Amino acid sequence: MVLVAVLLAALLMSGFGPFGILGDVDHDGEVDSTDALIVLSCDAGMPIRQFHASINCGDVNGDGLVNSTDAAIIMTYDAQFDVPYPLGAARCPKVVRPCAGLWR
Repeated sequence: MVLVAVLLAALLMSGFGPFGILGDVDHDGEVDSTDALIVLSCDAGMPIRQFHASINCGDVNGDGLVNSTDAAIIMTYDAQFDVPYPLGAARCPKVVRPCAGLWR
């Protein structure tokens, strides 16, 4: 039990939350074009509430923003090309700047 608490504290201090898969904003267990569509829609200011998305999992390049760059990286990953980010890893940034469509 102590080990779990220590690991959780380390994750929280590292800037990453303990839940979610990086790139999987719709929680279906896969990083795919649907996730890219949600990220791109949010960046364009379209409402995304209907997706019940964890938009913080869309900040795949770790710059604190969820935008079209992240969507392009997700699409590249989905097309099975190498990307320099740990998509599919079991961690998402805790804090990102909200994209325009998040509050609509």
